[in-house]
Amino acid sequence: TWLGDDLPKREVALATFWIDRHPVTSAQYLAFVEATGYPRPSWWNRWGGVFPAEYADHPVVGVSGQDAAAYAKWSGNRLPTAEEWEAAIAGRGRSVFAWGDQWPGPVKMLPQGRVYWELPGTRPVGTGGCGRSTTGLEDFAGQALQWVSNVRPHHGVQFQLMKGGVLLLNAARGQ
Repeated sequence: TWLGDDLPKREVALATFWIDRHPVTSAQYLAFVEATGYPRPSWWNRWGGVFPAEYADHPVVGVSGQDAAAYAKWSGNRLPTAEEWEAAIAGRGRSVFAWGDQWPGPVKMLPQGRVYWELPGTRPVGTGGCGRSTTGLEDFAGQALQWVSNVRPHHGVQFQLMKGGVLLLNAARGQ
């Protein structure tokens, strides 16, 4: 990673846990914001602070680890540990990739007429193309990075870890 803190592969024993099949959507996060008065993600300001309905079923982005933990607590859940997240994605089969042993091919970019750096280049959750593990978890590769509860020190600063893969779909290619 850019932190240079990759850990060696190791075996861990995990207690049984539950994890959501899909990332939290913007609509789910909006319900949290409206119920608690919690601050909205700053990119919603593009619409004057009004919720962007066209992103309702997209994964919520632009939230901090603290924001994610607050949402999880409000919803009666918690953030998974990095080890739980990896176990949920990998499943029991230990295949080459989380989705099996076959490479699925290149990621398909979303067609967009005009692209903005401040807008997420995401797609609705559960529509395919962003990772589906053998255990049924979706949208862990190519959508948004996902917060986990682990915190690691790096040069005297504590960093909350993220998992998954994200593509910079909002490359400067507009009109």
